[in-house]
Amino acid sequence: MKGSTPSYGTRYYYIYFKTGTTSTPKYVAPQVALTDNVWDEGQYSYKITNYLGSLYFQKKAGGFSSWTDIGGKDWISWNTAPGGAGKYRGIPNAVNPEAVFHPGFYCCTSTIVSKGPLKIRVKSVNGTKWESIWDFYPRYATMTMTKAAHNYWFLYEGTPGGLLEPNKDYMVRSNGAKTFLSTSWTGDIPSNEWVYFSDPTLGRSLYETHHEDDILRDSYWNMNNQMTVFGFGRGSSFDTTKYLSYVPQRFTIGLLNSVDFTQNSKQIYSAYKSLKITKFALKKITTETTKETQEPTETVTITEKPIITNIPEPVDITNTEEVPGQITGVTQYSIGQSANNGQTKITLNDMRFSKTIKNNKASPGNQFLIINLTIENIGNGDLSYSAHQFIILETYADIETIYQVDEPASSILSNLFNGENIKRGDKRQGEFVYRVPNDARGLVLKFEYSDLTSEFFLLN
Repeated sequence: MKGSTPSYGTRYYYIYFKTGTTSTPKYVAPQVALTDNVWDEGQYSYKITNYLGSLYFQKKAGGFSSWTDIGGKDWISWNTAPGGAGKYRGIPNAVNPEAVFHPGFYCCTSTIVSKGPLKIRVKSVNGTKWESIWDFYPRYATMTMTKAAHNYWFLYEGTPGGLLEPNKDYMVRSNGAKTFLSTSWTGDIPSNEWVYFSDPTLGRSLYETHHEDDILRDSYWNMNNQMTVFGFGRGSSFDTTKYLSYVPQRFTIGLLNSVDFTQNSKQIYSAYKSLKITKFALKKITTETTKETQEPTETVTITEKPIITNIPEPVDITNTEEVPGQITGVTQYSIGQSANNGQTKITLNDMRFSKTIKNNKASPGNQFLIINLTIENIGNGDLSYSAHQFIILETYADIETIYQVDEPASSILSNLFNGENIKRGDKRQGEFVYRVPNDARGLVLKFEYSDLTSEFFLLN
């Protein structure tokens, strides 16, 4: 299909079949190509190359370890370094805790189902429990989850433009909400479920779409300024609940040589929205030429808008005028109050805002939030708590923005909280710093005893 098809436009095609004799099929130059048994990051892989770069699909893992753009920048960057610096990275990283369809693991068998100049299909299976099918096209790839043993998610854990720069790189959701990759959020992406991640220096973006719209949680946060953690069907940073359940479900990923919202949205819709195909009666033609007045044998009509108009320019979701919402269904404590789970007692002593910490200024439009707290070990053994268990939430209606501890700013405090090895009966008092917008309202401190149990303190 050459050229552009407008929204709800119809195009007509004649398809001819030669009968009675054999002939050599016309050569079609490959627009997507697969090279087998390419060694990438410790495993034999399929290397799939299209117009916009190369994907490396580890055959025993069933997931992508590398995705290089036409400039050689790797947007995934899996390697053997621990945690977010390497081993946690990948696409789609769909199955937890078994790590099926996650690079670096040996859990799958992958096979080439079909291979043509315009489309390549690969299937990966984990026994009889899990199965995914990847279709690779000249400009994007689509995964269909066809078997699932339990709930799952679909993630992008990687390095936009080759390196995560959280205060420079940004992401944009389908409703135009634009946030730097230093800003976390949790909430269902409404209506059309897609996002893209942009490196403004390179002028390129990576996008992910979920074909089946739902009202389930999606989320983003950055892990230690080392990699993105974005998920369809995933909650906040310490929430390992998988929300996607039924099969089949489809997801499309691709690279774009643009960071412009209007241009990118057109390309994304064109990649994953469906076409309606209408077939007419087959007719026998006795001559080699055909008049334009003949009835078409095939029509292609776009029924869902691949090109959208009048979409607002990207906006920062922290600058909306929505009224901050309360966190319902949980007890909220105030400054000076204490909460405990029988093992740990936490008291929020104080909180304050500041533009500077020891001559270090907050970035434009932001301020430092400093909390002072006390942890007491009232259990029977030693306890340790890390900075990532103390999270600031800002809630607007159904959108929840998450702020994690600003470790560089916290490190220059004279009274930095140290949660390591708190002995039975001991208390530990100290402070953490967060970077929040100047107009942040309805802030809540969330302290996570574990993945399942938390306490909430209302700050303002």
